[in-house]
Amino acid sequence: MSTNRKTGRIIGILFIIGTVSGILSVALTGTISNSTEYFVHIASIPYQFTLGTLFILLMGLKLRQVVTGRRMKYIEQNLL
Repeated sequence: MSTNRKTGRIIGILFIIGTVSGILSVALTGTISNSTEYFVHIASIPYQFTLGTLFILLMGLKLRQVVTGRRMKYIEQNLL
């Protein structure tokens, strides 16, 4: 398998993981953000809020890896 194809698959998988994490975070924290009393709502379901926050963090990390992976591929092609 060529290097471009491997890189494309890895970046695609990271992008899908980031996108799914974003969707799950909205599904878990959507009811909290629509509430007028955030802290009362968070206190009633702390695990749901924590899990939604972790999905947001996972989304950010995976999408950062996508950008970094593309940048590294560009550097490899142009400098090496």
